[in-house]
Amino acid sequence: MAVKSVTWKTNPDGSVTITSTVRVAPPVLEWACNAVMTYTLVPVTVRIHTRGSFSGTYPKHVPRIGLTMTLPKDFNSAEWFGRGPGESYCDKKQASRIGRWGASIEELQTDYEFPQENGNRADARWARIGSRGRMLKERIETAFNFSLRKYATEDLDKCKHPHELTELDERVLNLDYLQHGLGSGSCGPGPFERDRLMAGPFEFTTDLSIL
Repeated sequence: MAVKSVTWKTNPDGSVTITSTVRVAPPVLEWACNAVMTYTLVPVTVRIHTRGSFSGTYPKHVPRIGLTMTLPKDFNSAEWFGRGPGESYCDKKQASRIGRWGASIEELQTDYEFPQENGNRADARWARIGSRGRMLKERIETAFNFSLRKYATEDLDKCKHPHELTELDERVLNLDYLQHGLGSGSCGPGPFERDRLMAGPFEFTTDLSIL
């Protein structure tokens, strides 16, 4: 991600607003995802408003639209209200029930024989990521997806066997506003049209709070 510009201001209510313009794309590509991210900071809470679109000759579909961040390694459990207890995706969730769930970092992983995307929880209304004495609560204004992982996404993409994965010294938290469906591309067709994520304008707000 390339940060193109950053401005900030103090508001009359004492909050601070930081506005960042970013470009997300590998340098070798002529298309990109461009966004304006507005952070509003008050005690123990930051609200992130994200608005963006795509430029250049971009693909028809994209895997996900959302935020990715890293947390200290001791953030190793989650509690959430949404689909559970196991992983779920927009086209793989009918066996998951809506409710309040909790899981350790180990339980949040799905250890497939061939490393790949895993561990997403769909249709979440809120989630709390816990550590010793601290807790991060997140919420998007609509139902969202989240995953908390021990491994980098790049490792999941390139490794062929579980023993090749290297646990990070941090946790990777994905908060996805929208996702492309899984389909059954490994042994059949891709997702149904309704489960495909079209590249286009997007806008969402995320609240992060330390409890």
